[in-house]
Amino acid sequence: MEEEKYSKAVSEIRGVLARFQPGQHIYDEIVGNRDEVLARYRPMCSPEHIPGLTREEFTSFLYFENNHHWSGLHRTGLSAASDMDTLRQALVILLDENRVIPERFEEALRMVKGFGKATATAVLTIAYPDRYGVWNNTSEGALCQVNLWPGFEKSESVGRRYEQGNSLLVRLSADLEIDLYSLMISISVPFWR
Repeated sequence: MEEEKYSKAVSEIRGVLARFQPGQHIYDEIVGNRDEVLARYRPMCSPEHIPGLTREEFTSFLYFENNHHWSGLHRTGLSAASDMDTLRQALVILLDENRVIPERFEEALRMVKGFGKATATAVLTIAYPDRYGVWNNTSEGALCQVNLWPGFEKSESVGRRYEQGNSLLVRLSADLEIDLYSLMISISVPFWR
């Protein structure tokens, strides 16, 4: 990535973040509830808990009124919960930090119908909020808006795409001094208004 392009985008995003503050409905709904959401769902997304994960726990996470962040996870995620044994296996793989992210990301997504990149990266963000950001249509669109989303070859695997996109998200998080949970919503909502 060209450093000049990156610096320009970071400057633009800083301007957006300066206008995204406590007291605004969207900020309060999403960022204001971050600690509560992490307290509720981080234990559920821990590798130790996954073998006993219930359908009710997983499906509750999929609804905006509970996760306060992602509005569409239930649309496909509910079908992922129809086979909890396979979903648990996929989550164990996804959360296994002893394996590289492209490999485990792809394997987990292939295992379960309805378990797509948005749900998988939301789980990663909750489980490891300092290491993984969310990749969904909104976050990709916001990064495209500021010309930061990487250009991929058609042959590039979904796992490699997430690895590269996540590296960008982690860098932005550090440079903007904002956590990964809050990063994409705070910059994407103002761009879509």
